[in-house]
Amino acid sequence: MIMMQKSIVSCLFLALAIVYVRTDDHGENAVDYNKESFDSAVAKERLFVMFFAPWCGHCKRLAPTWDELAAKYNVDGREVAIGKVDCTIETALCSDHGVRGYPTVKFFNLNKEGEKYAGGRTMEALTSYVQEQLGKGEEQKEEEAKEEKAPVELPKDEEGLFVLTDDTFEAHVAKGHHFIKFYAPWCGHCKRMAPTWDELAKKTGIEGKVKIAKVDCTQNSQTCSKHSVRGYPTIMWFTNGEKSEDYRGGRELPSFEAFIAKMTSADVEEKKTSTDGQVPAKKAGEEEEVDAGMVSLTDEDFVESVSEDYTLVMFADDEKPSSNALIPTMDRVADEFIDRPEVLIAKVNCRTNVKTCKDQDAKGPYPQLRVYNSGAIIETYKGEKTVSAVTKYLESLIQKDKSKDEL
Repeated sequence: MIMMQKSIVSCLFLALAIVYVRTDDHGENAVDYNKESFDSAVAKERLFVMFFAPWCGHCKRLAPTWDELAAKYNVDGREVAIGKVDCTIETALCSDHGVRGYPTVKFFNLNKEGEKYAGGRTMEALTSYVQEQLGKGEEQKEEEAKEEKAPVELPKDEEGLFVLTDDTFEAHVAKGHHFIKFYAPWCGHCKRMAPTWDELAKKTGIEGKVKIAKVDCTQNSQTCSKHSVRGYPTIMWFTNGEKSEDYRGGRELPSFEAFIAKMTSADVEEKKTSTDGQVPAKKAGEEEEVDAGMVSLTDEDFVESVSEDYTLVMFADDEKPSSNALIPTMDRVADEFIDRPEVLIAKVNCRTNVKTCKDQDAKGPYPQLRVYNSGAIIETYKGEKTVSAVTKYLESLIQKDKSKDEL
């Protein structure tokens, strides 16, 4: 009888320990919501919620900051609840709120729709956003406006490269052409592209025809949020204070230079600029055009580009109808993962990048689809070549790979 009582006590202790670990996952100070508690809370108070997966690296990096944010706001008489939802458990709740990547962070202002947060992941950036959502951001701005401020000093270039901030961005891009990289220091693709971007600035920016710049979105969330930066790196072209185009080409120097030449050509200038020198305003009812799709890789940047995270590569022959026919589909697949900085959808033209295709044993027939993780080939995709099929395949493959890591 005594042994049975000890066994029962041990089981209860183990169960409580498991619950404790789950509750503490990604921040003990954050409110742990399930579907029932979320639906009840969202109608009663403002919520700032992180939708996460325990295996997600970006989520793990955000967790300590999120816990600090929760400790700051989850107090008696709170104005907002800082919460979290484990999407590996609450799959229906995450699906209801359109969660496609981790972490997804949303602010709910007494409604079920919520506003997706796209700013930096520092304590300063998150706190600033919460204050703005609580209506205190405007009050602070009004107080600051009353104080006498010195004129904003425009940044000076460092070997052709301008480092922009929330304070200097608008004034800097007000006149002329600007090619700007929005990035996060922890982003693997950003790190790999950094030397090329620096080289571009040295080679092109010093000439003065176009200014090459960068914005750290972890420190300048206001600017990145305003320009709808949803993944890293995001590269944009600005002319006379207005965004002209999103860059989605290759990340090697020749591709950047070719894009600059195109954007500064006489034909483009005439179409892009109105008679008063400003970018024409968007017409009523006209939707903003977003240039999205696959990233083109070459012999120069292939190995570096697939060396980290997940990359789905389409090996193609651009002169073959079969390859060209698949490009629109793969561009749409790329759009499906635009919020997922850990996933890159890319294309290699084997007619002009012979070395890469030979090294990867991609001899044809084309097109061929292969998935890489940290530089190694995981699988070759041989299924149906539709947006839905390829997207589901890639999602399941990543999930399966993550499950192995957990074991």
